[in-house]
Amino acid sequence: SILAGNGTNGGYNDGPAATARFTNPTDVQVDASGNIFIVDYQNNLVRKLTPGPGGMVSTVAGSTAAGYANGTGTAAQFNNPTGVAIGSQSVVYIADLLNNNIRRILPDGTVSLVAGDKDQTAGSTDGIGTIASFSHPTDLYIDAAGNGYVMDGASGVIRKIILTGYSIDKDLPAGLTFDPATGTIS
Repeated sequence: SILAGNGTNGGYNDGPAATARFTNPTDVQVDASGNIFIVDYQNNLVRKLTPGPGGMVSTVAGSTAAGYANGTGTAAQFNNPTGVAIGSQSVVYIADLLNNNIRRILPDGTVSLVAGDKDQTAGSTDGIGTIASFSHPTDLYIDAAGNGYVMDGASGVIRKIILTGYSIDKDLPAGLTFDPATGTIS
C-alpha cells in the first residue's frame, strides 16, 4: 500500500502523506521514534514522514536547487543525495552523490560536512574529514558501534568511516600517534 505520495513521480509538495509529492525518492530509514527519513533524489531534499494516521511529510533539509551549502534546514543544499542512515543521538547521515560527500543533519536541522573534499572534487583518498575523498557515494549504513560503511560507487569500493570518537585534520610530526577512540596524541 502507498504510505506517502500520490502515486505520481515528480514534483514537490510537503503536507499530508496522501498529497505529498516526491521526485525519485531513493532511500528511507526509520528512527527510534518511528519517523521515516526519505532522500528525495531529484528534489535535492531530505524529508521526514511522521508516524500515525494521516502522517505529515515535511522538509528536514535542502533546497530544490542543486548545490552545496551547509546551514540549517532549507538554507542547506545537496546535489542529488542518494542514501540516508540514522546514527546515535538521532543524527541523520546523507550520501550526497554529486557533491562527493558524506553530510550529517543534527536534530536541530543543521547540515554539515562529515567527510569528503570540501570543494566536492571526486577522488578515493582515505583520511580524516575533508582529507578523505569520495567518487559518487551512493548509500551508507551505520552499525551498532557507530561505524559508517559507504558504497563509493564510481570508485568501486566500500569505505568505512568511524563516526564516534575524535579526529584531527593535520598530519602529526614523525614519532607521534593519534588514538581516535580517546583523542590522545602520544
